[in-house]
Amino acid sequence: MYSNYREEIDSAYILKYKELLEKRGSRFPLQYILKEIDFYSIKLKVSPHVFIPRPETELLVEEILYYTYNTSFSAPIHILDLGTGTGAIILALLKEIKGSEGIGIDISEDAISLSKENAAINGIKNVSFIKGDIFYPEEFTNSEKFDIIVSNPPYIPERDMESLQEEVKYDPLISLVGGEDGLLYYRYIFKWAVKFLKNKGILGFEIGEGEGVELREIAKSYGFSNIYVRKDFNNIERVMIIWK
Repeated sequence: MYSNYREEIDSAYILKYKELLEKRGSRFPLQYILKEIDFYSIKLKVSPHVFIPRPETELLVEEILYYTYNTSFSAPIHILDLGTGTGAIILALLKEIKGSEGIGIDISEDAISLSKENAAINGIKNVSFIKGDIFYPEEFTNSEKFDIIVSNPPYIPERDMESLQEEVKYDPLISLVGGEDGLLYYRYIFKWAVKFLKNKGILGFEIGEGEGVELREIAKSYGFSNIYVRKDFNNIERVMIIWK
C-alpha cells in the first residue's frame, strides 16, 4: 500500500484482508494464517495439524551448533530428532553442519508428511523421517548410534493447560501436554539417549519453566554428569545440553 498508494485496491483483496484480520482477531495464530515461517536459516511450511516452532527453539539449534563446532565428531555426523514435528530442528542442523545426516521420528502422520515437504522446500536430502513412538525406543529398528539427539517434546503440565495463551491452544494437544508434571516425555528421551547416543554424543532439548532442577536430577540418574542450561529472552531456563 505504501509503495503503490496511487493504485486502487481490488475489492476482492479488501474482503480477503478483512477475513484474515477477523481470524487473527479471534487469536488464531498468525503462523497458520501465513502458512509458513522463517526458522533459523530455513523456511518452513506450517499446518494446524502440527506444532508451530517458536523462536525459543532456535536457541536449541544455536547451542547444538556451538557444541558441534567445538567437539571432534567424525563425519558423517549422525543426528536423531525425537518428535520432529515440522522438521524444524533437524533440518536447520543439517543445513548448517557439513557432513551430517539425520533421522526425524514422530508419531503423527501429518508431521511426517509435513517434515518431508519442508525438507524438499529447503533442498535437504540427507534426512529420513520415520513414524515412531517416543515411548517405545526398543521398537526403533535402526541399530546405528547417534552423535546428536535433539528434541522439543511436549512439556506443559496438565494443570497449566487452561492458563495458556489462546494462540497456543490451537496447537495439537498431543504436542503440548507433558503428563501430570510436564516431564513424562523426558524420561523416555533419556531411554533413547542411553540406547542410541554415542559415548561422546550430545543430548539437547527444550524445557519448560521451572523444570530444570528435576531434569538435572533425572539426567544424573542416567549417568550424564555434564549439564549446561541456557535461558531464553525472558530469563527462563529453556535449553538443556547434556553429555557424559
